[in-house]
Amino acid sequence: MRSAQKTKREEAVRLFTIADLAALPDELPSGPVRYELDDGRLVIMTPPGFFHGTVEGNFVTALKTQGEYRGLGIASSGDVGIILRRNPDRIVGADEAGVGYGLDEAEEAERDPVYKKK
Repeated sequence: MRSAQKTKREEAVRLFTIADLAALPDELPSGPVRYELDDGRLVIMTPPGFFHGTVEGNFVTALKTQGEYRGLGIASSGDVGIILRRNPDRIVGADEAGVGYGLDEAEEAERDPVYKKK
């Protein structure tokens, strides 16, 4: 059974913050690098490949045509940093993200021609 006290190894683990992450380089001598934080632990990510980028482009195109171009929100792609939690910090690099404006039904009907047809 594990004791309630932390081991020396656990005490030695350094938790990174979002500020630490921002200071890290995007490029190393071996090539480009991406990072995420999992409850303060640094995770080094490999860059996505061609097929991954193709699928990512398809998703963001759908987000833009179904939401952004109809005035319902905004869409973004390209390793968008999303903070999921603080203390310890968790940040992920989403391939794409869509953020709605939080419209009520009347506002949505005003902006969205498809909604009006329902």
